[in-house]
Amino acid sequence: MKRVLLLFLTIFITAPIFSASSSTSDTTEFRISAYKILANEPYLKMYAVSALNYNLDSIDTSTLIPLDMTDYLSVLDSKYLGAVASDIPSEVLFSFRVEGNVAGQYSVTVGMSYFRKQFSDPEHVYQDDEQVRISYKVVNSNVVFQTANTTSSEDGFVVSLNEDADENRLTWSVEDDSGNKKMTGRYSDDIWITRAGVAVVLDKQDYENCQYGLYFSDVTITLEVG
Repeated sequence: MKRVLLLFLTIFITAPIFSASSSTSDTTEFRISAYKILANEPYLKMYAVSALNYNLDSIDTSTLIPLDMTDYLSVLDSKYLGAVASDIPSEVLFSFRVEGNVAGQYSVTVGMSYFRKQFSDPEHVYQDDEQVRISYKVVNSNVVFQTANTTSSEDGFVVSLNEDADENRLTWSVEDDSGNKKMTGRYSDDIWITRAGVAVVLDKQDYENCQYGLYFSDVTITLEVG
């Protein structure tokens, strides 16, 4: 059996915004709760969210519990398998979300290693049949203020996505009510939220030819502020 896991190494994570619970008896009850973020002080948080099962669970990297892709690769015509040399990644594996209210220049860079078979020897030299090549890119990006539901807040802040040639990097700018895009400590009464997905494709030939065992990919998500 080939088990394929993602291990998230570097990321900022807090609790999920949304939660749901259900119970079953003579009457079925279902409760949904949502939290509105308060912007009464400078604020900045980053989350990673699983796309597996489409459950939108936040990824808790403090415990280093990986995402298990095994069931999504063993099915016929898996959307996560293809040819890394020619296929453009289109199936989202996880996403990230950054929330804040401070003016400045922001970027998120995603890094993923090849999936490699687990060995106890840290100095192990990997052979071709002990790793699976991957290709990935940031997709479906958007940014909006939470309350205003546009790219402009009611108190004069403006947020915009920037063009970036690096497909594994997302950049955006937040301009304060004086037209300043540098971090000066000024913050809006509204929260801007930037979202994007990370689409991934694993090389199908590598996956079919690799040895049976447990494979990991190390993932880093780096938030930079300037």
